[in-house]
Amino acid sequence: MKKIIVLVITLTLFVTFTACGATQKVEDKAQEKAVESVIKNVTGGDADVDIEGDKYSVNYGDGNKVEVGANEWPTGESVEKLPKHDKGKIESSVTLGKSCIISIVDLDKSDFEEYFQKVKDAGFTEDAFDICSDEKLVQYQAGSKDGKFITISYEVETKALTIMVSS
Repeated sequence: MKKIIVLVITLTLFVTFTACGATQKVEDKAQEKAVESVIKNVTGGDADVDIEGDKYSVNYGDGNKVEVGANEWPTGESVEKLPKHDKGKIESSVTLGKSCIISIVDLDKSDFEEYFQKVKDAGFTEDAFDICSDEKLVQYQAGSKDGKFITISYEVETKALTIMVSS
């Protein structure tokens, strides 16, 4: 629950700061310190906040990392078995310990279908559940033999893919 609260506070602060046009270096440093202070108070631990233009990241111990606006594939234990997707644009990634959520936009349905097959080929086939809703939403959930669980959701209209993986 504490991680969810930190995530909500972090995202709220980011949206608030970017909506105000906070892109200048001096303002960025002040915002970083303010967000770090809030996160330290909530978690009782250290936090490292980095705001650079539209990219915003928070590291707060135990492998917990939140990145918004990052356009790079995340790293770490949570994604080590996950096939990397190199099409579309990575809009954001959130890593919390052994869990990760990745949001990719500007992705054609054929690119999604290709990635869907890569996920299956990577071993995410245990207790699989597949949903297709009026050709607007495609969702797949499955586990792997090593205890990881994945959910991938593709919204046809918005061309957006969400990947959630956890151990």
